[in-house]
Order: sequence, then structure tokens, then C-alpha cells
Amino acid sequence: MNKLSTKPNPDFPLKSWEDLDRLLQANFKFSKLTQSVSIDIADYDMTVEEVKNEAIKAGYKVDVGSKKITFY
Repeated sequence: MNKLSTKPNPDFPLKSWEDLDRLLQANFKFSKLTQSVSIDIADYDMTVEEVKNEAIKAGYKVDVGSKKITFY
């Protein structure tokens, strides 16, 4: 008998454009102290290029790292 249970494999759905928009709006609209918001692109159902291009069109400054995208 094992002493530990089998490691669970969480199957969370990837986040959408609506999730990203809510996150950005909540952080920038309701807090004057917020200077930036970072996301882990692996959590989203969009490519880095898609997110970067849409963010720039929407007026954000964007910094793309290896796994994170930061919005200013």
C-alpha cells in the first residue's frame, strides 16, 4: 500500500480573452496604484503574438518575457 495518493493532474480550462480583459480592467481601472499586471501565457488559450498585438491596439505597453507577459 502506498503512503501517498497518486499525484492529482488538475485539468483547468485555459483562460479566454474575456478572462484577460476582466483581469486588466480590474487591476487598472480600480487601482491607481497598479503600475503593471503580469500573466503566465501558458494559462491562456491565445498565443503570445495574439495577446501582444491586441494589447498594443488597446493602448497597453507590453513586455514579453519567456513565460510571462507584462502589461503597463
